[in-house]
Amino acid sequence: MIMSYAICNPQNIDKVDKGTLEEMTKLIKGGTTSEELAKAQKGYLQEMQVQRGNDAGLAGMLRGGLYLGRTFQYYADLEKKIEALTVEDVNRATAKYLSPDRLVIIRAGDFSKNAAAKDAPKDAPK
Repeated sequence: MIMSYAICNPQNIDKVDKGTLEEMTKLIKGGTTSEELAKAQKGYLQEMQVQRGNDAGLAGMLRGGLYLGRTFQYYADLEKKIEALTVEDVNRATAKYLSPDRLVIIRAGDFSKNAAAKDAPKDAPK
């Protein structure tokens, strides 16, 4: 699952949705560069290492591992697979699994003020 989120002024929500779709389309068409992949790999692997150094993170990994029948060898193997990824691997998976048509957009917030402002006459007091 891939998630993206944004916090914005309600009057900009349509722009945020449009921008998200544009970025997803750009990623699918243009792919990931080797520099982007290297940064993502480094960051993700560091995040996994930090998680193991945090009591709550480690407890969560142990709990999840017990539930899923995974040992820490699973995570060691996963890290090796992440390190071995190529730009071609990532771009192939991106093209296969990402689709703007399947994007689910969920909006949360108070949009009533924004709707009232759109419906109000231009010269009405706000």
